[in-house]
Amino acid sequence: IGEMAAIFRRKCQKPPSAINSVVVETMGGALAAQLLYAHAISRERTDIARATLPGTILDRVRSHIAHNLDQDLSLAALSRVAGLSPSYFGQLFRASTGIPPHTYVTQKRIIRARELLATGDYRVSEVSDLVGFTEPHRMNYYFRRYLSTCPSAYLPHGNERIRQ
Repeated sequence: IGEMAAIFRRKCQKPPSAINSVVVETMGGALAAQLLYAHAISRERTDIARATLPGTILDRVRSHIAHNLDQDLSLAALSRVAGLSPSYFGQLFRASTGIPPHTYVTQKRIIRARELLATGDYRVSEVSDLVGFTEPHRMNYYFRRYLSTCPSAYLPHGNERIRQ
């Protein structure tokens, strides 16, 4: 665009002639088209960056996650709930919540696991299954990552029999 603008400027500064006026008119149209195209592309990019999930869809996805922690909550599964492609859903979910879907699901599983452990009614391995971790060591990993402690730390004191 910059090169076209420089040539256009030079052509406009020359004395008018039949050929020069055709060149100026053609280049003017081409330059205008390029500027409009560049503006449209930049606007599309900012619109995507500002796009978020509509509130009803976000509420439906959050509700689905809350009620199905023990189920498959992969990006593909959640995008089906939202009715969007997986990659587009992931972008919009992150724009709406500030975190990727996987992180959101993991945090919800940890919160629910902490609540279940505090009741003292379940073993760590049982809670792991109830909140959807495929293996107890995965729950242990995320507890240490997010809460800086192990899951058994949330068991009530005196319930030594259910620690494992």
